[in-house]
Amino acid sequence: MSPTLLFFCLLLLPHLGTSDHFSYTLGSRQLFIRSSARAQASVSAPATCWSVPSGVTNDRLPVVHRLSQCWPPNDADKSRNPSASDVYLQDVSRIRSLFAGRTATGQADVQAPAPAPSAGGVTLPTKGTPVAQAPGVQDYTVLVGYGTPAQTFPMGLETSLGLSLLRCKPCAAGSSSCDPAFDTTKSSTFTRVPCGSPNCRSSNCSGSSSVCPLPFSELRGEVVQDVLTLTPSSAGAVQDFTFGCVAVSQPSTRPVVGVLDLSRDSRSVASRLATPGTPAFSYCLPLARGSSRGFLSIGANRPNYGASDVQHAPLVLNPDFPNMYFIDLVGMSLGGKDIPIPPSVNTAKTTALDVVAKFTHLNPAVYVPLRDAFREDMKEYPTAPPFHGLDTCYNFTGLNEFTIPLVRFKFGNGESFLVFGDQMLYYEDPTVGPFSVACLAFTAFPGDEQYNVIGSLAQTTTEVVYDVSGGKVGFIPFSC
Repeated sequence: MSPTLLFFCLLLLPHLGTSDHFSYTLGSRQLFIRSSARAQASVSAPATCWSVPSGVTNDRLPVVHRLSQCWPPNDADKSRNPSASDVYLQDVSRIRSLFAGRTATGQADVQAPAPAPSAGGVTLPTKGTPVAQAPGVQDYTVLVGYGTPAQTFPMGLETSLGLSLLRCKPCAAGSSSCDPAFDTTKSSTFTRVPCGSPNCRSSNCSGSSSVCPLPFSELRGEVVQDVLTLTPSSAGAVQDFTFGCVAVSQPSTRPVVGVLDLSRDSRSVASRLATPGTPAFSYCLPLARGSSRGFLSIGANRPNYGASDVQHAPLVLNPDFPNMYFIDLVGMSLGGKDIPIPPSVNTAKTTALDVVAKFTHLNPAVYVPLRDAFREDMKEYPTAPPFHGLDTCYNFTGLNEFTIPLVRFKFGNGESFLVFGDQMLYYEDPTVGPFSVACLAFTAFPGDEQYNVIGSLAQTTTEVVYDVSGGKVGFIPFSC
């Protein structure tokens, strides 16, 4: 790199990387530089991972990633990083379950090339459950309490499901232990929701005195109510919080005991704590590596939401999926150049934000030109074999530096959101970072329904503010 370019880089916004690199934003591009001096650095986990990070106000719940140093060491799945194929297949299962049986209107009939088969011959699932317990699912977790007195559990974040779920005792018939699980008999405030209650949305429920079953065919259990405790948080306790008690027949191999729903459903914790004039909730998802922590804030008044560096996307309601958060996406660019989107493709009402799906899944009519433009821009770099579903990969192992073009999402109000390099690439080894095999973390939407889903990786390190009453979502970069 020339001295002139290096000086220019130093005038621009730096980004701290892993222990072996750092990077700089060059307008609509990002430069990654290997640093051997930093490669020897080590980061130790904080003494208390679930404590509020220094300088963070007490209205935020700490959020940790399953692969971080903060995660419990006895998690059986933490011994390995999920491969790109693992994560992609779980994303497919997740997305197909969320969009099952629906077809978007006004979509172009464009087919993306079939994903490359994985080395193990893995096939795509035809359907799935949004609460699957598998690598790559429910990566982001908060610690909350249920019942009186409170029983504390790690809960995965969820933004699309419509109902919080919790493993509960007594265990399913024929099982002697299902720990870790919520013991309903030890809570003095536990109640069951009857079929006649407005909080029961199950279609197979009859009789006003019958217990309300879960609305998911893949799960056994019932809809119940109890106290939800959010600590530390200014929200405190939520009385008569509605959630699903899931009956399980064996102990879990992972410490996550359920999912905390933040969807638009009236039973979600975000809806229960929403107040006029304040955002329903916000989160900042940390990177997987090291000891980084994010946060979740619910129903708090955040004074920095109007800052000049905040970009907003209008919220739109999709009546086919009323629990999910759709935004008014009207265009995209790569490296400062617009990506051509056919006029027949309606991205304005078919683009959802999701905290569980990791990759960003785009309508093939949008993904194909984005992928092709990325490949053309990156043609000087050595390629790597594709992973299952991720067909644009590179081997940066032997390089000292490289530059990638950045994706910008453009919204109907004229504002936009710039996705940075660590949010665009999926690294084969997250602990090493970009100087390894890396794939473009965008792929074609799996299935006949042509929607767009902006996944959790594209949202990491950004505070995403769901201002439901204000009809918008805010994006504040580099917030955790």
